[in-house]
Amino acid sequence: MPLMSLASTAIDQIAPHPEGTIATLMPYLKTDTACFRAPDDERVLRQRQDDALTPLLDWVMDKYGAELSISDNIVQRRAHDPAAEDLIRQALLEMDEFQLASLQCATANCKSLVLGLALVEQRVGPSEAHNACRLEEDFQMEQWGLVEGGHDVDQAASLASLASASTFLRLHSL
Repeated sequence: MPLMSLASTAIDQIAPHPEGTIATLMPYLKTDTACFRAPDDERVLRQRQDDALTPLLDWVMDKYGAELSISDNIVQRRAHDPAAEDLIRQALLEMDEFQLASLQCATANCKSLVLGLALVEQRVGPSEAHNACRLEEDFQMEQWGLVEGGHDVDQAASLASLASASTFLRLHSL
């Protein structure tokens, strides 16, 4: 069913008005998971974030020429360079409706346009995107434990959604 949902969304909603989808995706940059880090006093989590997310930000710079800023202030929205945002927007404008449908799915799931782009461009696979977007929650579960019927269900749904977006793109490219 997720693949049919992606196909219907691409054909019925995105194809007639891709600018609307792009307008929905762009605000994710200001609160993008990949652009936030734990404070320096939370060294273990901060290191995991740096290890998983810094290479993706470097990839965004290499692929799109967009240098995105990072912060450890989760209360404040990121103010990226407008030129960087324009470069990302231009990349989205070049995508077809099927790529945008997958990107929308992955971005909403990961709370990250960076991770969504990395999945759509096959820089990461579904498992890697899933692990990167859940770093903070997984860290908290290590500290406080897993809530059965909560965390585990969320993890399964997240991975299924990302795998669907990735599979949809592969089928589209055949």
